[in-house]
Amino acid sequence: MIYIGAWHKTGTNIIKRIFNKYKEEIPEFNYHYQKKLQCNFHHYRLENSKAILCIRNPYEIIISGMRYHQITKERNYLKPNDRYNGLSYKDHISSLETDEEKILFEMRETSYLTITSMYDFLRDHSQYEIYSKTNKNHNLNDDIVFIKLEQFWTEQGREEVAATITSHVPSMDKDILTKCIEKHGSKKLNKTHSGFNYTYQDYFTDSLYKEFNSLFPPDVFDILGYPRK
Repeated sequence: MIYIGAWHKTGTNIIKRIFNKYKEEIPEFNYHYQKKLQCNFHHYRLENSKAILCIRNPYEIIISGMRYHQITKERNYLKPNDRYNGLSYKDHISSLETDEEKILFEMRETSYLTITSMYDFLRDHSQYEIYSKTNKNHNLNDDIVFIKLEQFWTEQGREEVAATITSHVPSMDKDILTKCIEKHGSKKLNKTHSGFNYTYQDYFTDSLYKEFNSLFPPDVFDILGYPRK
């Protein structure tokens, strides 16, 4: 089985679209999109399977979430919640007066859960072998590759994505996958973004960086493979 997936705000639209288009080109190709990685996806499911998962810079997850949750139509964010004085998540974050307040709220709420889940998964992937069903030590590095969402934003990055995926799943045709990535992976698929570029530097203040450092483990960027600032 080939699994694809992404955490909330880390590339769900892009990876689904690319693999859907690939299957249109190669109908016999089969894969499974894994929803809710933080809840339903565990290392033990990966024996004799392959997984291709999208990750993203934690700062950008927060900024993207702050924007998205003010316009979302997802039911979970529209329900009244006693934690927010009866407002929904969407209405509460929209009611905050400044971007800094909205970022701080998002950082402590949904994005906190996303970043923590992503960090925990990659940390386990990088540090542990599991005792497999066949009573052999099973190295997770043989099963999973992680694609950075930011790779889709440059031509070189998209080439690297195609090479990484086809090396991980040799049965996939590199030329066809490259065409799918070039055609669909470079498009802006979410109207909350002004463009394919880093934006957190325009929003993060010293106090927000300080709060981030107090919330998350000191090695979060090392584990995810991103620079801290």
